[in-house]
Amino acid sequence: MERIKLTREEKQAFRIVAEFGGKCPATYPQHVFTASIRSIERKGLVKANYVVGGHVWNAKLTEEGMKMLKRRLKVNKNMDYLF
Repeated sequence: MERIKLTREEKQAFRIVAEFGGKCPATYPQHVFTASIRSIERKGLVKANYVVGGHVWNAKLTEEGMKMLKRRLKVNKNMDYLF
């Protein structure tokens, strides 16, 4: 299994999808969230729906994303946040 590297913004977007169900919070920049979701979608970790303007409507983890999340939590059981 190959290692998937994520940037800081991609990690934050991945955490938002995992914890909050894939909606961009009002306090997080929409353009950064959309760019990060598009990037991690290309890596196969999330699946997203987009509105006409190009912004993310909703996103959810794929099976590969769930596996990555479980591996991450298994490595460090004491972490109170994902990344």
